[in-house]
Amino acid sequence: RRSKMLVQKMLVQTPLTPPGLGADVVMPSINEDTPTDTPTTTSFEARALELLRLGDNARALELLEGADKLNIRLVNMLFTALIGTGVGVDAAAVRAQQACAAHGIAPNASIFNNILAALDKAGPPEAVLAWLAKMRAAVPVTTTAANIALKAHLQRRDFGAAAELLRSMMKRAAGADYPPPPNEMSFNTVISALGDAAQPERAESVLSTMIDAGFTASPVTFTATIAAFAKQSRPADAARVLKRMLAARLQPDTWCFNAVLSAYANAADPEGARATLANFEARAAEECPNAAPDLVSYNTLMLACARGGRPAEAEAAFQKLLARGLVPNEVSYSTAISAHARAGNAAAAQGWLDKMTAAGIAPDAVAFNAACSAHARLGDAAAALRCVDAMRAAGVEPTASTHAILVNALVKAGQLDAASASLQALLVAGERLSAPTFNTLISAYGKAGRRPDAEAAFSAMLAANVRPSLVTYNALASVYALEGDIDAAEAAVHAASQRGFAPDRFTYAALFNACEALPARDRRRRAVPHVTALLSSRVELTERLRRSSARLLGDDSFAALLKSHRGSGGGGAATRAAQRPRASPSLRV
Repeated sequence: RRSKMLVQKMLVQTPLTPPGLGADVVMPSINEDTPTDTPTTTSFEARALELLRLGDNARALELLEGADKLNIRLVNMLFTALIGTGVGVDAAAVRAQQACAAHGIAPNASIFNNILAALDKAGPPEAVLAWLAKMRAAVPVTTTAANIALKAHLQRRDFGAAAELLRSMMKRAAGADYPPPPNEMSFNTVISALGDAAQPERAESVLSTMIDAGFTASPVTFTATIAAFAKQSRPADAARVLKRMLAARLQPDTWCFNAVLSAYANAADPEGARATLANFEARAAEECPNAAPDLVSYNTLMLACARGGRPAEAEAAFQKLLARGLVPNEVSYSTAISAHARAGNAAAAQGWLDKMTAAGIAPDAVAFNAACSAHARLGDAAAALRCVDAMRAAGVEPTASTHAILVNALVKAGQLDAASASLQALLVAGERLSAPTFNTLISAYGKAGRRPDAEAAFSAMLAANVRPSLVTYNALASVYALEGDIDAAEAAVHAASQRGFAPDRFTYAALFNACEALPARDRRRRAVPHVTALLSSRVELTERLRRSSARLLGDDSFAALLKSHRGSGGGGAATRAAQRPRASPSLRV
């Protein structure tokens, strides 16, 4: 939880996806030329445009609505002013159309581009597609508009529609009005969205299609593909795409190297991150002086060390960024705190929190939560509470993660009833809570054999309108597994699937544990469907799951089932993992 907040904070500071990708569609200029210019109109436009640039949308709107005559540029300004004063996009679009009709103006592509760009930021994707249909009926669709439509399809997770639109843009017939030809942004939009959807292979496939079709892929396009693999903690693939970029004689920039570094950080691989940063430094010195490592680069190395359980190396990376003349920020200090918290060194974590304050950087919720979690890991509930008191004294409001950490501290201390009472007090006070707060308590009750209390905590979660996570349902399934209640465990997994969660290795572990607790005559019959589902899924077959499957089905039956999945071509990630050499014990998950 804590590391996730650190990553989110780092991404806010410098996102993995560089400028120029589909997430940042540039709105068309409101100064688009039209043949209706007059000196008076130009002077009037300048006044309206200056008000908009100053952010004085109300005065701009008053000026535009009082005009005797508008042109298409002024209608675009009117639309922008309406949005700026809080009018909804659809309502503003209708008023812009009404202004066009009142002044005898035919809407052109610029007004539709403006509307689509506004909807892209604030409206549902369905509204974007509806307005694109209106645009097609009125004016030729621009590539900018088609790119926004691509993004809308992807936001709806309609990858088929997005692929078909991009394909038709690539195969556009000469002289056809629709669809328009693609540009680099078209491909970048799709690649970025596929990366967000955890489909890096498809993202790289789009990159290959782009190149094979004769389009030029820029460093931005390659970086988006690298980021897709980075988000899935696949540094080897991220590095491979970087090599592919270098083979294309493209110079990587800081964004690109940081994306590769983030892949190693996500995989908790400090050695890989350190080697990549060293290569980055050498390359910057010899070939790319304008692409030197920045603060994010060293913060990312620190994160890799923190996740890899190397607090001393995280501190060394901190010293290195100082030696480079960089000024550490709140992310730098929070990552150092987190590194020690993960290692269970509460005193060192607290020490770095004090260093942060001494450096004149006010600790935020991430920093306080990291220090608090260090005490929680040791089961020192009193110290965790003192940390939260200091947080409040500093004017920092506890977050949902803070409350989860406090409950976890009480659970670690074996004070389940106190943890439950604390949770109830938070609910009564109307505090913002998250799923991890309840998950910790549900899991602890299960391990203590207190099924009714675990179920009561789950009911309280639903009553508080806190959305359960897959971890929640896995915790419930584990509670039932301890009692050998396979029906209840399966019901919990089914409830998770109803909420759109796909089973993970912990889900299957709970189901297998429930099956193993059954009488011998029932084990194989109840386990076969779950083992079959595992082999057909994207879940990797870990050593633990392999052993459990073999125990439940018998070595020969499991081997035969595994072979049948290989032969049919229907095997998922688990089947493919089974064909790889077994990892050494130190690498097993």
